Amino acid sequence: MPLKIIQARVDHVDSVQRAIRAISPRGAFAGLSAARLHTSVPHPVYLLKLEDLAKGESVSSARRVGTRFLLVQDGKPVAAAELPEPAVASAAARASQGNSPAQLNRGPFVQGTHAAIEHAETLHEVRSNDYELRLLRVPALYLEALWLHSPQGADILIPVEPAPPELVAGQSYNPTELVGALRSRAAQLAQFDSSPTS
Repeated sequence: MPLKIIQARVDHVDSVQRAIRAISPRGAFAGLSAARLHTSVPHPVYLLKLEDLAKGESVSSARRVGTRFLLVQDGKPVAAAELPEPAVASAAARASQGNSPAQLNRGPFVQGTHAAIEHAETLHEVRSNDYELRLLRVPALYLEALWLHSPQGADILIPVEPAPPELVAGQSYNPTELVGALRSRAAQLAQFDSSPTS
């Protein structure tokens, strides 16, 4: 069965389209054409806090923080657009009727996400069961992973390239394996005190 992709909200698509139309032909988005870009593969983004990971909390404790789209030009993913969930959007965005501007980005996670989705679609488990496509993010560990969420509870996590050294990009992990691989470094980083000293 194909991966279940969420239905994109109309206001999200409108916000992404506005951001695409505002792209400058120079800088980070040089070579992109607003006329040829289109949105693809909308998926919810979940954040797992470092402190929760350090305590060994499951990925189920991650909270939804946004919706992300891949942006495709001439059949290739070239950028991503992300919109925050209303609960995490800025006060200014909420005041403007909840229309948060889409944040556009380019970088290795765009291609990595596309490659991970293509890989996920070849997995026997995915072809024979229902999985909702999600993205799990642990910023402090520079981790983005596809989170294939199953109603039956047999979730699959696939780290996106570039992956932290404890994980192999493109390899399938269950939630316990992923948390176990990252817990020690998460605990070390969570203990780090970055407050200024006198």
